[in-house]
Amino acid sequence: MEKRSLTLVVLVLIVVLIVVAAVVLLPATSPLSSIRDTDGDGYADANDAFPNNSAEWKDSDADEVGDNADAFPQMNHQATDADGDGYGDNPDGYNADRFPTDRYEWNDSDGDGVGDNSDHFPTEPTQQNDTDGDGYGDNVLEWRGDAFPDDRFEWNDTDHDGVGDNTDAFPLFQLDWNDTDGDGVGDNFDLFPNDPTEQGDFDDDGYGDNEDRFPSNPNEWADIDSDGYGDNSDAFPSNRYEYNDTDGDGVGDNTDAFPMNANEWADSDGDGYGNNVDAFPADLNEWMDTDHDGYGDNLDAFPTNPGEWRDTDDDGVGDNVDVAPNDPDIWANGTARILLTLSGLSNEAYSLLLNDILFASNYANISQYVVIEIEIVWSYGTTNSTQVMLTAISYYWYSWDGEWSRQSQDQEIVTVHNGGLYFITLYI
Repeated sequence: MEKRSLTLVVLVLIVVLIVVAAVVLLPATSPLSSIRDTDGDGYADANDAFPNNSAEWKDSDADEVGDNADAFPQMNHQATDADGDGYGDNPDGYNADRFPTDRYEWNDSDGDGVGDNSDHFPTEPTQQNDTDGDGYGDNVLEWRGDAFPDDRFEWNDTDHDGVGDNTDAFPLFQLDWNDTDGDGVGDNFDLFPNDPTEQGDFDDDGYGDNEDRFPSNPNEWADIDSDGYGDNSDAFPSNRYEYNDTDGDGVGDNTDAFPMNANEWADSDGDGYGNNVDAFPADLNEWMDTDHDGYGDNLDAFPTNPGEWRDTDDDGVGDNVDVAPNDPDIWANGTARILLTLSGLSNEAYSLLLNDILFASNYANISQYVVIEIEIVWSYGTTNSTQVMLTAISYYWYSWDGEWSRQSQDQEIVTVHNGGLYFITLYI
């Protein structure tokens, strides 16, 4: 049984080999060629456009590229599409792909080498890109060139200052572009770019010329009282009538009666003495009161004696102690006052002196003493001193233990130096 099966298989193989050999070896014109399939693709050679290519059998557009490999089987001008974008690789054929290796590009309308799909200006050969999408090309030197290719709000810079015309406050002036305060003067030239009321500062003091009351004086800018003197130098910036205070006493020179004296400023009575030092500020004729007795020195007969101020009889004794204020020869307690003048050192002078003393003794109350005021006036010589001997004075009074006593005395010696007033108290 097994032997019979094996024999049958061998016979079948032999038959197949004979048939295959016949198909292959017979010429195409042979009636048997209609069943020949040289490439074994299932299509008889008579109907197979590519009998030796098992992968192809039909060429619909007769371009010698099989339909299986032909990207455009119905278009004989195109056969391949390397990038698979639907446009043929043959640049001379219909529906040609200008970018056969770029599936995103196939046409270049303006011939600038950039595909229409990527070219922002597909009909303008000088422009291809518009990075910021503002409608102006990145190539600044060509048609509709964008001077600011990364700024969608700018494209022109007429004055070439680096600031776009849309932003540039001065698009035709290269040195300025901003005007922050909108005053018409650019920030580069406006010294006060944030103040629309100021632009210049001629004296560089930090205050604008429009506001500065002294635009050419760097030390002044304000004058609150409008007196023409700046507040910095005006000693009285809020007083339009004053501006200087030379002595620094707080009173302006225009008002100060003593502008050079810091201790005085008013002279109510106009006597030339300030009220602060004037003991009588309302009295034109008085200003000093040395002894503080309330009487001015000009009228006070005793300016250094607070107990006296008047000497009606002009006897040198104030009215307050003078028992006879209207009699120049009588003063305290009826005492006589005799003025003796010694003109030389002669005997005549001695005689005169003695007579006057005797007169005084008769004039005065015997119980009182007499003050003899001797004025020595030298009539010759330059003697520094001398002695005047008062003789013939028999008695004089003096006080002893509270009692008056009469003593005998031959003479009184008085030493005189170079003239002047000397007082001798003689108790007669």
